Amino acid sequence: MNRHDPVTDRALGAVDRELRAAARDGQRLRLLRQQGLLTPQELDAVRSRYRGLCRSRLEAALKGEEPAERTAP
Repeated sequence: MNRHDPVTDRALGAVDRELRAAARDGQRLRLLRQQGLLTPQELDAVRSRYRGLCRSRLEAALKGEEPAERTAP
């Protein structure tokens, strides 16, 4: 990601980490749902942590969809 701009690199890194966390949380919730252990309160608590693009990534992982891979510029 080296764009010779440390501020941009940090911002993009933070967004990437947040997207990966949303995907991990979605996969974990999906597994709990499959096992019958997911409570509505837990689902609501996790959903409330994410907004926008991260919420979309969470919902896709809950459905078992793989996120689209990024292509390098």
